[in-house]
Formats: sequence, structure tokens, C-alpha cells
Amino acid sequence: MTLFHRWRTGLAKNEAPKQITWVCGEEKVLIEQVVSQIQKYLDPTPWNHTRLDAREATPRAIAAELYQHPMGGGPRLVVVRHAEVITDWAFFMDWVPKRSLIPKTYVVFVSDEDGVPKIEPTVQERRQGVKAHPPEHIELLQKRGTLIECRPFTSATAKYSPAWVQSMMPMREPVARHLMERSNFQVRLVRDTCMKLRAAGVTEVTIQHVNQLLAEQPRDTFVDALLARDHKTAYAALRTIPESEYGKLIGLLDARLDLTGLVHDMMIEHAKAGDIARAAGAQAWLVPEIIPVAKHYNSKRRLEIRQVLALADNAYRSGQTTGLLDVIVSFW
Repeated sequence: MTLFHRWRTGLAKNEAPKQITWVCGEEKVLIEQVVSQIQKYLDPTPWNHTRLDAREATPRAIAAELYQHPMGGGPRLVVVRHAEVITDWAFFMDWVPKRSLIPKTYVVFVSDEDGVPKIEPTVQERRQGVKAHPPEHIELLQKRGTLIECRPFTSATAKYSPAWVQSMMPMREPVARHLMERSNFQVRLVRDTCMKLRAAGVTEVTIQHVNQLLAEQPRDTFVDALLARDHKTAYAALRTIPESEYGKLIGLLDARLDLTGLVHDMMIEHAKAGDIARAAGAQAWLVPEIIPVAKHYNSKRRLEIRQVLALADNAYRSGQTTGLLDVIVSFW
């Protein structure tokens, strides 16, 4: 298994991907960069680039794509998302020994799991010294392909983060380090800030540029952090919010909770991502951010939160603001 920063460092020596890649982890932004890098290197034609959703495609359908030769002389790329839902990996175990017959067909399995899947031993097995171990298909993938886990940057890996920032937007290393520190190493915020800098046509990024674009908090908004149940970030964010905005925030939280409830309930019914986005209407753009956390918001939990929001709203309307958002965060 390879961590993201090691995989990225290895690109300097060899950008060519192996025929099989499995990517997972907490940092979805980094996952998408892995997929984009492989796509960029292979540069498949549109008719040689297949995207599958394992929640909808059967193992047989996935196998059919893996056995498909590229049309033309270039490579073929098959990206299988939500790979963690696949339970029958017989097609993969059969394909791996035969893949040399289709050398230009590449596959990337994208998993929503926070880490590499493992099989936990039973109590009896644990007594016999058996430890947690990866499933058979992951063991085979580790031997024949590349397995990348995208974790958040930590104190141990922070030294690699400036180079990652510079890969998205040219800037001096001290500025890149400042951007990471100011965002509290939240990669989504860093990516978005780099996108804003590029869109603004900035050629020489300075610390002042970073400070103007990025408030000193690790999430775009208090609401985003709270929905993600990131209490530390939410507490940091609320310190910058004026009391005059409390009423709007309570209303926004209530509205976002409605959307999260919609996503949760449709996921329980195994609705397709496209159907969920259509049901969300004008808020469809928020759905990808909500899907990873929707599982925490069943109907009972939503009702409890709404009761707290109603009490907070009444208190705000009565002129009580001291500690109001703290109470919401502590309950959430």
C-alpha cells in the first residue's frame, strides 16, 4: 500500500501507471487527483474512456469492459467508482492473470472507504493469533497493481505538502507552506484557493494574496464543518461570525439539514446518484459533498437537531445571542 505523498513523489521518476490501480482514503480531493493524473498520462480518446458506477454495474458488466480491447492504437481506461460495494470479485481474480492479453486496457477502482479494506478475525481466530488481513482481491491487487491510500496531511507528512500545493499553482515554498498552515491542512480549501488564484490570473502568489482569499479557518463555512461533524473546525469558524448573522446561519443549517435528509433517505432506498441530484434540484451541486456524511443523519437524528435549532431560533429572536452557536455545535 502506498500513501498519496509517496505515490506523488514517485511520479518524478515514472509517471506511467500500472495496469491496475485501487485508490481510497479520507481525502476525496487527493483521490480525484490520482484519477486525473492517470487519465492525463494515458490520455484516452473519449471512446476509450469508460466510467462505471459499481452500485449500478454488475460484476459481469465490469468484466466485459475489462476484456474490451481499445479501439485504435491508444490505451483504454476503465474507471470503476464505489468499488467497495462489489462483493463478488471472481471476475477480477479471473481477469488479472489474463490481462497481459489486453495490455493497453487499464482499470482504476475508486473506493469510498477511508482506508484499505481488511477482514477482521473472529474471536476464536484472534485467540489463535490470526490478525486482520486484506481480502483476496486486495492482496492480488497489491502484488499486481498499485494501491493508494489518500490520508489527510499530518505533522509527519506536512513536509511534502508545499510541493503538492506548487503542483497546482506555482509559488514559492514559504507561501505554499503558509497556505497549508492557514487552511489547517484542509486540502479542499487549498485546492479551491489555488483555483481562485489561477482564475484571477495571479502570476506571483504572495502571502497577502493567500490571506485575502482564505479566511483563517479550515472550512469554507461554519455550516460545512458542522454538517461534516468537524466540531473543532466549527468552533474555530464560529469565532469569526458576527452575531448579526446568527439568524441566517440557523436558517441555513435547517435548509441544509433538509437536503441532507433527502440524500440520506434516497441512499437508504438505493437510489442512483443521478436521481438524487435531480431530486435536489437547484441544490444538486451540494449533493457530492453531502453523500459521504448523509449516513449520520437518520430521521431520528434530524428531528433531534431540528428541535435544538428551533430553540436556538426562538432564543435569537428574543435577543439572546451569547453562546448560541456554541450550544448548537456541542449538541451536533
